[in-house]
Amino acid sequence: MAQPATRLKRGDLGPIFDSTIRDRDGNALSLVGATARFLMRDSTDRSNVVIAAAATIVNPAAVAPDPDLGRITYAWTAPDTQAPGKFDAEVEVTFAGGIVETFPNVGYHQVVIQDDIA
Repeated sequence: MAQPATRLKRGDLGPIFDSTIRDRDGNALSLVGATARFLMRDSTDRSNVVIAAAATIVNPAAVAPDPDLGRITYAWTAPDTQAPGKFDAEVEVTFAGGIVETFPNVGYHQVVIQDDIA
C-alpha cells in the first residue's frame, strides 16, 4: 500500500515522518514488545544517510480498529533536513523474540526535502 511522500523544506522539522507498519496483506501489525529505527538515504547517489537509533512506536499495545495500531513516527533532527533532495526511507522493526523486518518490504517511503528561499 503506497503512502504519500513526506514533504518538507530544507531545515524544517515538520511534518514528522509518520507511517503504519503493515503486513503483505495490508493489515496493520501489532508492535507490542518491538523496537524500531528509521533509515534514510539520498535516492540518487545514496549519500546523506540518516540512521536513527530509535523511531517512536506510537502505541505498541493498540489493537484493531485503533488507528495507532502499527504506527511509527520519527521526529527530524536539524542535520536530517539540511540537504535538499529526494530520499528513500525505511523503518527497521525488531519484534519481540528478535525477528527483524524492514518496512516497506518492497520499495521505500519517499521523503522530499525542497530547498527554501532563505
